[in-house]
This record gives sequence, structure tokens and C-alpha cells, in this order.
Amino acid sequence: MEHEPAEYLCLRCKDVGLRPTDSADGYEFFKCPRCERRFTKSPGMTALHDRWGNAISYVLYDVIFARDPPAEAERVAATVAEEHTREHIDTLIAEIRLELADPVQQVRDILNQDQPEEVLREYLRLLADHLEAANRDECARYTARRSEATWLMQHDWSEVLVRI
Repeated sequence: MEHEPAEYLCLRCKDVGLRPTDSADGYEFFKCPRCERRFTKSPGMTALHDRWGNAISYVLYDVIFARDPPAEAERVAATVAEEHTREHIDTLIAEIRLELADPVQQVRDILNQDQPEEVLREYLRLLADHLEAANRDECARYTARRSEATWLMQHDWSEVLVRI
């Protein structure tokens, strides 16, 4: 049995046909059977973009109405670092770095944003930089706490307790 060729290929895998999942209000939704990424074709557009719910879409939402998204990168990074697990942050950084290194879409189309593409890409770059710095800082604090705990455990405190 022959399969009909896919209308669109995965933006990341590049050689895998996307499967349509559903549609609503003129939006068409697709999913890659290999990498599980989800994509959208917006009404009146021919190009695909990440579907809402992709890691990048969440941090773009934080600046959807911002006049200067790059100026918001540090604030958004602090919020993300506070509210999400390290695993989630590492995934977010990887997704941002992947899109910046190998652009496959207009990121402004993900949320239909008015800001220029270059401005949003700069925001994403700065955000990833701030998140990586926060991860390094957290690792340094963890290492310092662990060293202090190790030092405390390696000493005989009975003499100190007797003097108290």
C-alpha cells in the first residue's frame, strides 16, 4: 500500500513528513512522528512555525507586548530560574540555541508578535546567556555548600562541644 507524500517536512528532522493532527479557526496543526515536535500553519501563511506549547513559545509570551524585549531578558531569566527545574531550563536553553544556530522559522510567527524578528532573536540569545549564567551560579553555590558540609563532617566536634 502506497502512502501519500506528506504536505510538509519536519523543520528539525528535515526529511520526515509531518502528520496532520487537527485544525481550528484556519490554523492547521502537525506533529513529527520522529522527534515529536509540533508545528502550526497559521491562516494566510505558507510557512510552518512551532506550535504554542513549545519551550520557546513560553518565553516569547513573557515579552509579547514588550517594547524592548532584549531589555526584559534578565528579568525573564530570573523568573524562569525561580519557577522551573534545572532539567526544564537546560531543555529551554538547548531549544533556544538550536533555533539561533539553525533557524527554521520566523520566531515572531509563533505568537504572531509585532516585534521585529531580529529583536526577538536577540532577546532569545540574551535570555539563554542569562539562564546559562544562572545555572553556573547555582552549580557554584551547590559546590560551595557541599565543600562546607564535607569539611564539617570531617572534623571531630567533640572537643568543641565539651568547651561549650
